[in-house]
Amino acid sequence: MQDTLVSFFEAGYTSVMAETIYDRLGEILRDRLQNDDDPFEAWSPHTGRSRSAGNTRQRSPRPSEKSNLANEIPPLVPVPLEMQAPFRILGLEPGTAKSLCKKAWKKALQENHPDRYHTNPQAAARATARSRELTEAWRRIERWFDTGYST
Repeated sequence: MQDTLVSFFEAGYTSVMAETIYDRLGEILRDRLQNDDDPFEAWSPHTGRSRSAGNTRQRSPRPSEKSNLANEIPPLVPVPLEMQAPFRILGLEPGTAKSLCKKAWKKALQENHPDRYHTNPQAAARATARSRELTEAWRRIERWFDTGYST
């Protein structure tokens, strides 16, 4: 048996076999490099911290912190009676967080901006008055959050 193996190696069969293997490996690599498909898309169901496709492992992305914060509603802050009106003008519960108040103010200003009613002077005047009222309410809320004083 050993004589057969020695004659097999001496005859150069290993080099022919190795060339065939390398040729096949080259074809596989060429196909993979020319293909732009993501190997991870083919295997979607994954659990845990990583996913794998073939011999490659990839870490799963972290859940977005923004999505977690969007689900949380900040608690209401106790508000004095004279400060409840500005919150109501913005259409909010008294004691809503300052960041949410600012978002509500910006959205209300967009909806009531005088430039949206440039064809109708009466509606533009009403929008101007409403935008002044919204801005004054926001300034009072901002001042109250920053200093603690309501005037």
